[in-house]
Amino acid sequence: MSGIWFGAEEAGYVGLTWRILAAPTALIGVAVSSVFLGELARRSQDDPAESARIYSIALRRLLPIGLAIIVLPVVFGPWAFALFLGPEWAEAGQVARIVAPAIGLSFIAGPLRQVLVVFERHRMTLTLDAVRVVLTLGLGLAVYEQTGDFLKTMAGFSLALTLTYALEIAATWVTARRGPRRREDISVAQTASENPFEEELD
Repeated sequence: MSGIWFGAEEAGYVGLTWRILAAPTALIGVAVSSVFLGELARRSQDDPAESARIYSIALRRLLPIGLAIIVLPVVFGPWAFALFLGPEWAEAGQVARIVAPAIGLSFIAGPLRQVLVVFERHRMTLTLDAVRVVLTLGLGLAVYEQTGDFLKTMAGFSLALTLTYALEIAATWVTARRGPRRREDISVAQTASENPFEEELD
């Protein structure tokens, strides 16, 4: 979309930022999600009250990484991009600085979203996705129409994504605290062979 609204150069900045920040964190998030999903499904079958405890452990482990994903680009983004990629990519560092909060919260929210899968909160999942799409496009378009500025428009997109990921974390926290509506709500999932939560849970 940045390529349509602005041009190839700006699209290149966004694409590079996403490859450097979002792609690696997404891979890590997928791995964490699979472990969290299996552990949550297994433990909640035995004791539905365990869901809040498992969620809290996962959140404590995700938070430091998510905060690092936010803080490092905000502090060093333009400098690091210019140093390692050349001064012509300093603008991409500005983009990284702007979108870092959204990417960091996405890293935290992604694995925790498995709570909605395990407890089959399909309506809540669809609602959160719809709110994210509408708010992101709406705010981004509104800023673009008002300013026509590339970085300000990216800030609008990032703000919308950050708010919706924060909302998703809050929704999953409430869901984990409440547990399943019925024991039949708990989905069966494969537990990963090596579980980073196991030591702390047992």
